Amino acid sequence: MKPLTVQQRAVLCEQHRIRVDARTALNAVVYRAVPCEVAVSSILVITPYLAERYAEDGEYFCRAGFNFIVVDARGRGASQGTFVPFEQDGEDGRCVVEWITRQAWATERVGLYGGSYSGFNQWAICAQPAPSVRSLAPVAAVYPGVDFPAVDGLMYLYAARWLAYMDNQGGGVAQYQDNCYWAQRLAGACSAHRSAFLQSAAGQRATLQQWLEQLDQPAYWAAFTPTPQRYAAFDAPALFITGFYDDDQRGTLAYYTQLRQSGQAPAFLLIGPWDHDGTRVPRAAFGGLSHGAQSCLDLRELHRQWYAWTLDDGPRPQRLSAPVMYYVAGLEVWRQAESLDAIEHSWLTLYLSADAAAGLCPGNALAPACTLLSAPAVPTPLPIGNVMSHEPVYCGDERAFSAAHGQVFDSCALSEPLTLCGFAQVTLQVLAPVTPVDICVTLYAVLPDRTAVYLGACNRRVQRTSARAAGLVALMFDSFNFIARALPAGSHLKLLVGLSSPTLWLTANTPDSVVQVLHGGGFASYLRLPVQQA
Repeated sequence: MKPLTVQQRAVLCEQHRIRVDARTALNAVVYRAVPCEVAVSSILVITPYLAERYAEDGEYFCRAGFNFIVVDARGRGASQGTFVPFEQDGEDGRCVVEWITRQAWATERVGLYGGSYSGFNQWAICAQPAPSVRSLAPVAAVYPGVDFPAVDGLMYLYAARWLAYMDNQGGGVAQYQDNCYWAQRLAGACSAHRSAFLQSAAGQRATLQQWLEQLDQPAYWAAFTPTPQRYAAFDAPALFITGFYDDDQRGTLAYYTQLRQSGQAPAFLLIGPWDHDGTRVPRAAFGGLSHGAQSCLDLRELHRQWYAWTLDDGPRPQRLSAPVMYYVAGLEVWRQAESLDAIEHSWLTLYLSADAAAGLCPGNALAPACTLLSAPAVPTPLPIGNVMSHEPVYCGDERAFSAAHGQVFDSCALSEPLTLCGFAQVTLQVLAPVTPVDICVTLYAVLPDRTAVYLGACNRRVQRTSARAAGLVALMFDSFNFIARALPAGSHLKLLVGLSSPTLWLTANTPDSVVQVLHGGGFASYLRLPVQQA
């Protein structure tokens, strides 16, 4: 009698308790094929978002020939202990990996799976030697201190919202997703008055307080992720997945860059036209944006092929024909490169101008001018690009900017199509105030039908080193997300320059905050756009 194929076997779902220290056992749900005639490779995901979320993945990967193990993070779901973000994920994960390799149904080859926080904890596990980890697939991976809970030195108000959600043993989804509730709860939070911010984190207040105290301490954040020495010793292949509108793109690319610079492990990068959730299940339409059907890859199937290749010596996935694959919105095509740095582009520089008809122009204006930025009397979220709301809007009517606070600089209409591909940059000549001020620049493309498309934003804090120091500072905004979008002729660029929004960030700004931006004459304030030839 022939042995049963994997597809013919039943999928057994069983619950285990995995002890990680003397007082703590983690809840694990194991999906494996029965009868078990031979040990097979395993895929592990550890999540703070409850094990049942991965039930479909469990059956899918089990029928594809793997064991699939999903574990509730310490203090979450049915696991014991207290959930303290970032603190114990690495050691707990290594204990789980060792437990898997001791089971009769498992080989000593384990692949790590998952996105967002579960992308982070893959790197936390690998921060110390974990020889049985033979494959990684960190999707939209959080990088502590780089893209969460703070970006560019500014703390997300969203950090309190997320911590309050994590304080509940799996409940509170409706409250977590309620934008109005959180707008009211966090109204008035600022660097000078943190009490509302801290209180809104509920039982995770101590964690939020710790993050605020360590905000400018790189060593604190670096302790959660691998050192350059660990990257250099790391030899398991890694598949990185992120999107243009992924809030954790910066973290994903930071891991990718460090692995490429320090290590020899194979690294593959996939960048789609997706938001954070879309890095798991892509959607052709979200947030007002629409993309071609070819943007909606079957990423679960890509993962199956990835693990078959890297764990079981199967064929290389066709989608990974090059080390870097990226999507070009507007053209609706996938392109490839040997590395992120190898994506070719030239620079288009547009200077800020006081000209109302052409606030962004190819040459610097002869006459100097000054733009005054001040705090709004009534802070309101950006109409397009409020990235921290539940289901953000990334595309909408240009006329919405009439309510935006800040100075808008528009380019002339493009005389021919233009493809942006890479990381935008902005430099502002600023008369730095004595007290700190946070400035935000936000970039949009406006299509011929007056539809505005959000392309990204970047924040910087500016302050004189002393009351007597010279106040002129060249402020560089260079941490925009990677974007690849083709713009048709007749489109134009729009740059919104203003103070960082207190509806998104715990800013140093006050109602009296004022800063001057100089441009024209001897003052070069400009936008640099990465342009790819057709």
